[in-house]
Amino acid sequence: MRFEELFFDITLKFALAWNHGDFETMYQLMHERVIYESPLVSPLMPEYPDNRIEGRDALNEYFKKAILRKPAIVLVPDSMKMNKQNRIIRIESELLSLDKKMEAFILLNEYGKLVHLKINYFEPGPTSSV
Repeated sequence: MRFEELFFDITLKFALAWNHGDFETMYQLMHERVIYESPLVSPLMPEYPDNRIEGRDALNEYFKKAILRKPAIVLVPDSMKMNKQNRIIRIESELLSLDKKMEAFILLNEYGKLVHLKINYFEPGPTSSV
């Protein structure tokens, strides 16, 4: 398997684990000092007013709250578009239960662990070329 294919497989595995609430798989895919940024952090966890969480344990707790909230955010794997530059993967995906699309930038280290995830949400419109 080529290095690029491996990175895409890791990213898809993380997305599917998210959709199934598989916290153990997500936890294993993250580096212990992972950084996560999303505008949805502080509304759910006000202790992070800058919308940034650092550390695998803290992020796993946030993910548990985020997945349990209603409406749940569910990625549509068939709508996912990915491209890779160096170790950064950009994903665009439709979201079920929200009338939005998601854009994510995921940085993996040389061992395939997620070290930085930055999420943005936007209104559906013309499909961008990823």
